[in-house]
Amino acid sequence: RPGRLDRLVRVPFPDREERRAILAAVARDLAVTETGGGGGGVGESKVSEKGGVGKVSDALSMVWDDVAAKTEGFTGADLRALVSDASMHAVHRAIAKVSDEGGDGADDANAEDVRVTGKDVAKALEGARASVPASEREKLARAYAAFEGGRGARGSVGGAEESPGKRVSHA
Repeated sequence: RPGRLDRLVRVPFPDREERRAILAAVARDLAVTETGGGGGGVGESKVSEKGGVGKVSDALSMVWDDVAAKTEGFTGADLRALVSDASMHAVHRAIAKVSDEGGDGADDANAEDVRVTGKDVAKALEGARASVPASEREKLARAYAAFEGGRGARGSVGGAEESPGKRVSHA
């Protein structure tokens, strides 16, 4: 049928640098303020939604570097979910704080009170897992290697000279 996709495209899982870039892109609207305490690793930086002290800084970069190192096998969607979970931890914490101060919780909480800290990121990271298990990633890698190697080694499929990885349909 016309319009059908008849090519296979392999999109590998992101490596550490790519995961870091994905995290930075997903969190690009976040700003950071220092809380003191040094190195800037997970748990040491305070990140706020728009309106914070400054745009992405070195401290936030260190948080994402640390997260990227701990998220081998995560997809872009997995990383987006992690950042979203960290934001939700911050929202719940802000609501609880307002409630503890005698307010009505969500009704009295302000967006300025919501600050995603490195601790929120660490808490989200504790509950995060890759959506594709390691065994499945290995299986996909072997299948692709067999597909690519089998076609490249023979140089043809069904008598047609094609480049490796190219699908051939016979009518």
